Amino acid sequence: IMPARDADTWAWEWLTSAVDPDSFEHGPPSNYKRDIQIHHLDGSGAIIQTWNVAGAFCKKIGYPDQKTDDTEKLVQDVTISCDYYVEA
Repeated sequence: IMPARDADTWAWEWLTSAVDPDSFEHGPPSNYKRDIQIHHLDGSGAIIQTWNVAGAFCKKIGYPDQKTDDTEKLVQDVTISCDYYVEA
């Protein structure tokens, strides 16, 4: 999860670091592959499981349908591909 100040753009910036949306040119993997950790949280926010992910990159972003009168926060669906992962 990213801080609120980056919440609107972090996935898009990660995705476009792999492929320029205007020219469709691919950059080198060193521009977009990252080593990350993914945490599975319980209902109170405590970490119950962790995965170390190597060579991760943002492959796809999905946005939910938004109703104009809906005040709930929107959650992006972010598909991440990777070279490999291991449970920590």
